[in-house]
Amino acid sequence: MADMSKLVDPHICPDCRASLDPTGTCTRCGLRLVGPAAAELWQRMQQADRLIEQLRAAPATAAPTAGPVVGAVVGAPPVGPMPRAATGDRTAPHRSLPSVSVPVVLLSLGALCLLVAAVVFVAVAWSSLGLTAKTTILLAVTALFGAGAVAVTRRDLRFAAETLWLVVSGLVAIDLGSAYGADLLGLGRLSDRDAVALVGATLLGLAVGAGAWATTTVLRRVHGLVVVAAIGIALLAGAEAWTSDHNPTAVALSVPLLAALALAIDRLTDGHLRSTAGVVGASVLVSWLVLVGNGADRMPTTSVRAWWLDLDGWPLLAAALLAALPAALPLAVPRTRSVLPEWVRMVAAGGSLVTLAMFGVGPGSGATADLLTWAAVSVLLAAVCATAPRVWAWPAAALTVLALVGWSAWALGRPLAVITRLPGTATDEGAHLGITLPAPTGGPAPWTAVVVALVVGAAAAALLRHLRPAAAREAAGRAWIALGPGVLALGATTWLLESRPTLLTAVLVWGATLAVTAAMATTVRHHDAPLAASLVFTAYLVATGLRLAVPSHLLSASSATVLALGFGVAYSRSGAALLRTALLPLLAGSAVLMAGLAGIHWPYLLHGRSDAAGLALAGVAAAALLLARAAGRGEASRVTIEVTALLAGLGATALTSEPTTAAMVLTVLGSAVAAVAILNVDREEASWIGVALLGVATVIRVIEDVRAPELYTLPAAAALIAAGWWRLQRDPGAASMRVLGSGLTLALVPSLLLALDEPVSLRGALVAAGGLVALAVGIARLWAGPFLAGALTTAALAVRHLGPVVDGLPRWISLGSVGLLLLLVGVTWEQRRRDVTVAGRYLAALR
Repeated sequence: MADMSKLVDPHICPDCRASLDPTGTCTRCGLRLVGPAAAELWQRMQQADRLIEQLRAAPATAAPTAGPVVGAVVGAPPVGPMPRAATGDRTAPHRSLPSVSVPVVLLSLGALCLLVAAVVFVAVAWSSLGLTAKTTILLAVTALFGAGAVAVTRRDLRFAAETLWLVVSGLVAIDLGSAYGADLLGLGRLSDRDAVALVGATLLGLAVGAGAWATTTVLRRVHGLVVVAAIGIALLAGAEAWTSDHNPTAVALSVPLLAALALAIDRLTDGHLRSTAGVVGASVLVSWLVLVGNGADRMPTTSVRAWWLDLDGWPLLAAALLAALPAALPLAVPRTRSVLPEWVRMVAAGGSLVTLAMFGVGPGSGATADLLTWAAVSVLLAAVCATAPRVWAWPAAALTVLALVGWSAWALGRPLAVITRLPGTATDEGAHLGITLPAPTGGPAPWTAVVVALVVGAAAAALLRHLRPAAAREAAGRAWIALGPGVLALGATTWLLESRPTLLTAVLVWGATLAVTAAMATTVRHHDAPLAASLVFTAYLVATGLRLAVPSHLLSASSATVLALGFGVAYSRSGAALLRTALLPLLAGSAVLMAGLAGIHWPYLLHGRSDAAGLALAGVAAAALLLARAAGRGEASRVTIEVTALLAGLGATALTSEPTTAAMVLTVLGSAVAAVAILNVDREEASWIGVALLGVATVIRVIEDVRAPELYTLPAAAALIAAGWWRLQRDPGAASMRVLGSGLTLALVPSLLLALDEPVSLRGALVAAGGLVALAVGIARLWAGPFLAGALTTAALAVRHLGPVVDGLPRWISLGSVGLLLLLVGVTWEQRRRDVTVAGRYLAALR
């Protein structure tokens, strides 16, 4: 029997129990017992054999051991309680409430009822009792609940203890309030503030004493007493310090006293009441903030003389000193380093620096003086950031970052206060180079703009120390070098702008600032982050410089032209991999935009108006579209040029004042798009854009009844036809409909629409001649485009000539002609079928 129970047999397949061949393969199911999996299976089967032997060796009458019951069937899951849903027992009870919720709810309601009853008793029945009765009741009730709280604490009843200690604390507060109201024990002689402080001190003492005793019991902690301690310290500090009549002296004294109290609670209880000590420690922060608020309240109401000579701002100095103590104490007493974590010391150091900065700024004394004061404070913070130990340097770095952001925003926004006050548009005549810039009002002296730039540089330099990776520190240093001259030049330029120069002088100086910034950007062209920062600053200078030149068409046109040339040179000379290939498209699009802007302003110098400006912009856009393939350094740059040019051309329609001029703009732009589609195989799909633009232009001409569109449609059509002819000569496989369709449509349709009104006219004869020429070319060259264009044009004119004749014919002739035509079609069906087959082969040869 023992041998039959063996699962391991090297001659039998463990799956189907058939015999194995010498290679370890089953002769029936083909299972191959080779490899790590087979070895693991062998070990598992050996282990199963050992377990079976142990079961057989056990006596049959042995008592079952504790553990899960194993199912009788091999592989069956252990027997256990089935889920109620699976048993289908509909009478099973619903899930009961958590065991914790019942005592919590009952005890909370009981405590609330007791405290309400105590308050009601004091309010209603208190006045009818004598002094002895009052005292006896107060002491008896409070002592009774105190004894109960002690008893449940010793018996380790968590929720009962928490509840009763809260009840005892509430009764103590009610007792003291009642005693104060009834003048028991002379408490009535106290002021309201002192009475509140007495309640707070008593609650705090109760929380500390009861909490310390609870640590000696099995319960160990009573968390409700921490809440009592928080209420007590808030009442005590709030009455005697935070709202004291002796502010801010009492507040300043409360900071070290509360800190010492928190430390004493923690040390005397060996850390068992650390939560209570933490609550008291939190009140230290509140006192410190109140002290800072007291000092800040004095800033707008105190004179500069009283602030500095009489030290009216001493609360800020006191707050700075108190915050500096925990930050500097570990340097003098190394043992305290383990008590105060480094982050606590850093927060304290930051608070000290903030309050010192507030005291240094002091009350306002004028825009220029205030700016210089803030600048001095920022430079001192930067010095601490760059030279102080870590505990002080990191908070100073955070404040320096904020200062850098603020000063940078001021440096960039200060010129706008002058520039935005200039006229938003230029007059149509005159260069207006001698316009005087408006003077700023209510701000600091103009020369302080240079101070702002210097502070920005100092703050940025101080932060270099805190960049840990060497690569980041190097990149930041290069950015500082690249942007520093431009920022300093911006400060000097702002000084000039606020000194009321002429417009020409301001634009020239602003251009010099832009040139300095652009030149310094080339020094960091191989470092992405500094280059990106330089480009952002350059973009700001470009935008604001163009706005500065707006009052003069000459300055605007000249500035835009110089910028277009500059962007073009930078585009042609920049490396393809700069900013991960993103720089070239940016420069290309900028060059197109600046060229378009120059095209808008130059016509005004030639006594043109907005229509001329719109046509000039459309011309620039058309030129950019046609040159995009040759100028594009990569597909991204080419697409950027094309999209920018198309958008600029569409924007040109907004400049026109007449619909007919808008039609001319769309014709120029549509012709350029069509030419691009003709000349470039990879842009053939753009022909639909050209068709749409030319179609809209045609609709506008029809609506506006333009009588001579040939003045600009025929030159554009000739250029498109010439481009299509060139394409067909170079590319025999190109479809003539695609490459010649736009040119033929532009050449014939506008004139045809006018010729239909007057078919017997010179225009009608010329259109008919053009249609016949197109038809002849299509037949001779086997080009479908000219063939269809000529045929449709000729047919339209021929039908239009039949109009008067048809109107004069009797109705029976029309009906008879239709019937005769139908008969002829039916009789000659077979012949026409053969003719259609021949014509089909001919048309198939057309392309």
